[in-house]
Amino acid sequence: MRKFIFKLKEYIYKHFIIHFLYQDEAFKNIIFQSMEDKNNAKGLDNYNLLFIAPPTMSMATRNEIKFRINYFLNDIKVLIISNLAFLPDIVTIPAICTGEFDDTTSKILFKKGLFKVGYMSISHDGWVWHQLINAIYPFDRLAVIRESRERLVSFYAKQKALNKDKVFVLGTGPSLAKYKSYDYSNSLKIVCNTIVRDKETWDFLRPDIIVASDAIYHFDFNELAEKFREDLKERLRENPDCLFGYTDLFHSFISREFKEFADRLVPIPCDTTVPEYINTDILNKFEVGPFSNILGLLMLPLGCSFSKNIYLLGFDGRKPNDKLFWNYSKKHSYKELIQKVKDAHPCFFEKSVPESNPGIYVQNAFSNFDNTLSALEERGWKFNVLNDSTTPGLKNRRVRV
Repeated sequence: MRKFIFKLKEYIYKHFIIHFLYQDEAFKNIIFQSMEDKNNAKGLDNYNLLFIAPPTMSMATRNEIKFRINYFLNDIKVLIISNLAFLPDIVTIPAICTGEFDDTTSKILFKKGLFKVGYMSISHDGWVWHQLINAIYPFDRLAVIRESRERLVSFYAKQKALNKDKVFVLGTGPSLAKYKSYDYSNSLKIVCNTIVRDKETWDFLRPDIIVASDAIYHFDFNELAEKFREDLKERLRENPDCLFGYTDLFHSFISREFKEFADRLVPIPCDTTVPEYINTDILNKFEVGPFSNILGLLMLPLGCSFSKNIYLLGFDGRKPNDKLFWNYSKKHSYKELIQKVKDAHPCFFEKSVPESNPGIYVQNAFSNFDNTLSALEERGWKFNVLNDSTTPGLKNRRVRV
């Protein structure tokens, strides 16, 4: 009888009390498992994601990761485990952690990836979430990229038929306020990011292509990113001829949220295995180089692949007293929401724009930019910078028209 009572207590503790302790009404699609023996880990294939949460993880961090899982992923089963001894030597489902257990996890083979999403310790956590999304919701990459390239080829042919012979590339720096000072006739207009905030600017320019490719400013759960996507959808509805370009890392996320604009999406592969370079023949070699800023990453490759005559406005660079990366045009940014991004991804800002040396990002991102543009100029391209700029490579190409 005593043995029976003990077994009954053990059963109740495992199957009812533990469930009660970890059940969360806000996350009904998440299944928690703990205090089970290693044999039970054979059931991993019944789950879509493994969340490794060490006992030292605070409840606040645990809940924050659960919130992010719930935001980025839908209709999945998530197993949360704190003791790696319960895991087999080979884990066959995607797994996430915040960076702890590094020594122990290195002894386990994660066949579908171990994604480190610790926002307090991983500076690129926002990008890792999108790698995870692609692992959970894989897409036919070859087919998607083929269709994307064909879309751009057709679009450029139509633009050439309109006798367009130059490109305007517009950033979101303070000098963008002068956008009405220029003649955009016979030009392809490429804009970026948060220019979508201002309907007046959008209506005046009628952009041909808008690009965005930042995980935390554009494709995240924070309020700034959500506001950007909300405004982007409105602007795309107002201008049905405008394409939306981005690196294909974000395609799973974007294709679900932007289904309404499926025939205007242009995901482009980014080759992260090569040094930075500007691809000037994107229609034939459909990829971009691994620049850390939108100008080199997408805007110039798209522009230089259309024309050798490039005009740039809104790239003011970083002045000594600017905060974070650089200053933005008030009308074309969400300055009041930047703190939301910082709160969501503190390590990114600590590493990218540390208080001790906030200009380090610009120094690194544009260290070879002047040489890159000079090499293109030797091949016939001309870069006309329409505003004063402190950015290396742009400040010495100022023209007055």
